[in-house]
Amino acid sequence: MAGKNDKFSGVFMIENSINGRVYIGKSNGVGAAIRSAKSKLGKGKFHNEAMQNDWDKLGESTFEFLDPELTEEGEDVKEIFEEIKYDYMNCDWLLYNDISYIKENSESVIISELPNLSEAEKEFVRLIVENIKKINISELTEEINSYA
Repeated sequence: MAGKNDKFSGVFMIENSINGRVYIGKSNGVGAAIRSAKSKLGKGKFHNEAMQNDWDKLGESTFEFLDPELTEEGEDVKEIFEEIKYDYMNCDWLLYNDISYIKENSESVIISELPNLSEAEKEFVRLIVENIKKINISELTEEINSYA
């Protein structure tokens, strides 16, 4: 079933009212993307593990699907996405997007941010990253939520 925003590009946000975390998504068919996200969350198949864990533990009622930011003609949806993400990051919001990104890309991010590392230091970073990747997001999310 088509929705009113299906033909529009834009950025959408899903906010957890319990812990304040926000997921930011972008799409060229933003209405369909929102419906898809809600459906996948309900089926336990959403691609963002931390958000899926919160949905499963805290329930659908703790999430709010905010009105999408639609792009104007000639605007780039990716640029709008980055602006909104930047605004949230500067407000000390923990983005679901960042939790997954850090887990998946921590080695390349650390090494690219510190280009003058020696080989021994790079190996140390790799060892740290191996341990980061072993973190159980579900357990971490549960622990973080216990402080909220």
